[in-house]
Amino acid sequence: MEQYNQTGRQISCESSDFKSANQDGESKAIVDIAKYQQTEAKVSSETSAFGLVMSQMNIADRHEFDTHYAQLWEEASEEKQLLSVLICEIDFFEAYNENYGHQAAAFMLLVVGLALKNICEEFDCFLARCKGDKFAILIKGGDLTKTREVAEALRQTVEKSQTEHKYSSVSDIVTLSIGVSSTYPTSMNMLMKEADTA
Repeated sequence: MEQYNQTGRQISCESSDFKSANQDGESKAIVDIAKYQQTEAKVSSETSAFGLVMSQMNIADRHEFDTHYAQLWEEASEEKQLLSVLICEIDFFEAYNENYGHQAAAFMLLVVGLALKNICEEFDCFLARCKGDKFAILIKGGDLTKTREVAEALRQTVEKSQTEHKYSSVSDIVTLSIGVSSTYPTSMNMLMKEADTA
């Protein structure tokens, strides 16, 4: 079983797999947010803002995560495959929410959620929002190298969004911390706790 912490400043990756550029070598947007903007929507509270964001992206909630987690746990146990849980948390989200406001925080969640969703679709992982600024990802199969590759891709894609965060103590842009726990299934609760702690 392996656990490690991953933040924007701890790990670098030289792979070109996650670089985003067109044929002329110019950078292009990681996340196309134009189609998700709804200027007519009036969001007056944190709950409604975040709920709107998640419904727009069709990202699973905690209940769906728990159901899928139990299913993958059983499959991985029967197939003797590795199962990994990644807990992704936006660094200094509360400071962002307090200083930029609920609507800005909801929009930032949209950017981060879409970035995570794109990577999870690329690597065939299951993504859900657990609560607030915390997302959980399930990976069945592969090995620890693949798990680290997914975690690094997630971290990089959020960093590449270049979303301003003047109130973060680790960066002037939005960054992601990722806790990872991988095991051959024995205890579902232990794996979740270890990923959250990491």
